[in-house]
Amino acid sequence: MKHFFTRMLMMIAPMVVSAKTTTTHSKILSNFVIQASDHIYPANPNPSNPNSGCMATVIPTASVSGNSTCSQSDFMYYEVTIDLLSDGTTDYIASSAVRTDWMGAWHFDATDNIYKTYLPADNKSDYTLLLPSIALTQDTKLHNVVWKIYDLCGDTSQANSTISVIDKKAPTPYCVSETSIFTPTDSQYVELWARDFDKGAFDNCNAQMKLFFTFDGAVPIKTRINEDHFYKIVDGKSVNASRKEYMEGNAYKWLPAARSVGKMLNCESNELRIDVWDRAYNTDYCTVILNCKQINGKANIYNFVRSVKGKPVENAYIEADANIPEFPKGEYTDKDGKAHFSVPNSIEFNTKFSASYTTKKKKGVDLKDYVLLKEHLNGTKQLKYFWQYIAGDINKDKILDMNDLNLMYDYYISRPYNPSWFVIVDEVIAPTDWNTYKTERILDEEDGDFYNNFLAIKLGDLDGNALDQDVDILDPKIVSEADSAYWRKSPQEVFNASIVPNPFSDESVLSFDLPSHQLVTVAITDMNGQKVYATQIEGIAGKNQLILDNEMISKSGLYLVRLNGLSGNKVIKLIKVK
Repeated sequence: MKHFFTRMLMMIAPMVVSAKTTTTHSKILSNFVIQASDHIYPANPNPSNPNSGCMATVIPTASVSGNSTCSQSDFMYYEVTIDLLSDGTTDYIASSAVRTDWMGAWHFDATDNIYKTYLPADNKSDYTLLLPSIALTQDTKLHNVVWKIYDLCGDTSQANSTISVIDKKAPTPYCVSETSIFTPTDSQYVELWARDFDKGAFDNCNAQMKLFFTFDGAVPIKTRINEDHFYKIVDGKSVNASRKEYMEGNAYKWLPAARSVGKMLNCESNELRIDVWDRAYNTDYCTVILNCKQINGKANIYNFVRSVKGKPVENAYIEADANIPEFPKGEYTDKDGKAHFSVPNSIEFNTKFSASYTTKKKKGVDLKDYVLLKEHLNGTKQLKYFWQYIAGDINKDKILDMNDLNLMYDYYISRPYNPSWFVIVDEVIAPTDWNTYKTERILDEEDGDFYNNFLAIKLGDLDGNALDQDVDILDPKIVSEADSAYWRKSPQEVFNASIVPNPFSDESVLSFDLPSHQLVTVAITDMNGQKVYATQIEGIAGKNQLILDNEMISKSGLYLVRLNGLSGNKVIKLIKVK
């Protein structure tokens, strides 16, 4: 069983540019010799399936010199085995002993779950031996190839080589070209984070959320890449540093959860170098022009979130955004529905405040709410309060009509589960002007204190009783994984997963462990990269299982099962037999 790897088989053999090492491995026991070199292939996106990951079309190659002097026959026979990921199992065999109609392409043999191709015996000499192409995805591990030729007299020659597919292309940086940095009058330094200057860097082989950002070309200590640490550059190398050195502007701070490096800046320079790195440590950079300004202290922001019945809403998320690199940022409300933090005390930053609320809830909207909306729409009884109109506007198009009534029935009555809440600025609105509500407030004064009042409305809850019906609030840590600062979650932890039995004929079970509640995507592809099954699982903390059966995978062969979630990702090779 191989883990953390994706591979696909391609039946064509296009020209491939590769780099070879100078080492050759061979063992000479005869008048003929086979030699093979290690190959490194550059990984690139698959044009026919760009979302399948970076890969390369690999053509295993060896050279044969000399010929057989066997008296029985001068024919030479071949046996080549390929072990993907070097885990000790054979995945491909090219041999003179397999079916003769399997020549020129790889064929899956369900009897031993190995791809095979026929290499006819011959008496040629001094030629290049080419195998059919194999499409391999980018991976840090080597793939072992054992080449063997022999004759009927028992003379043999053997060579060993490796194949690797590596991403060699640097990401493309895209930074804010110019920005203003605001330093308090009582502080010499301001803390900056490299990722805050990114405007959408991208890479050929890595998703944007897999890239990480540093300053000045200073990469974190690679042996500590999965842990928070301070570091500095000494003689061109990254070494450990202290917090004191960091606070004095002489070191960097690496946060793997944020995939970003921080530094303390004193605005002595008007340029800032931002480096973007991929997982293979390919890198490029862009430059940001800095304009340093001083600000006069902080404004205290007091935020309150309540329900339509005046109850405090705990764990609502208050977000502040401003034209400053360190934003957006935010806080969760306490049991009294309050959250307090500070922002620069100036209206020139266009500082805006908004709120959101998420719950796990199966109650709160029922037939009574449905009747209230239906009576309003048919003119029997008009809604009394502006928030009732907003609660009834299920599709949030600011029009109350039959579309909302139908959605309420579909979402809440026939399938009573929907966690949607809508948070608006709490201000007096006439029922006739209900659709003039605001979802954000702007800092419009500089008196040092600023108060934000927000109103949380459960969509569909026209009687306002949602918080009176045993609302089960999500753990704030789980909510934070889905908030607007999603890129700050750690991509380092990879969950444990297995498939048993494997190979399977009728039914198998995919099991995986999660450290927390999260959404996990499971996708199964064949060796041509075609998706045969995909689903999303709302995983729980602990053990999770998914039954795999013939409806999901109908044909025998080799498949790749990919799992992706907040805790990481995993790829498992799965074999389906008849």
